[in-house]
Amino acid sequence: MKLSANWKIFAFFLILGAVIVFASYSILKDAERTAVVQFVDRQQLIEKQTLEGVETVLKSIFGDARYLASFPDVVNMDKQTMRQHFWAVYKSRSDILASITRMDSLGRIVVTVPYEDYEG
Repeated sequence: MKLSANWKIFAFFLILGAVIVFASYSILKDAERTAVVQFVDRQQLIEKQTLEGVETVLKSIFGDARYLASFPDVVNMDKQTMRQHFWAVYKSRSDILASITRMDSLGRIVVTVPYEDYEG
């Protein structure tokens, strides 16, 4: 009888240990899955906000260019002066674009970091 009681206690603790290990593993995997989903959701939100910011700035630049193109003085402007004005407009907006995104040499968005002068 004594051997049988010890065997039952051993079996009980063995099963209890297996249940604890399985439950811990399940909780860990669920937490890992949730963290990955939340990370992906955050990245997609950042990508969407970056895209909207870039679109807004580019629409503004193109709107300014269309407006300026309606003036006869601009239409009759020589290429060198026009080029200088174009770069002046671009340089005036480049800090805003820098506040939205950073790109690598191939034009891919690699990191999105707010530029401190334009944080809002």
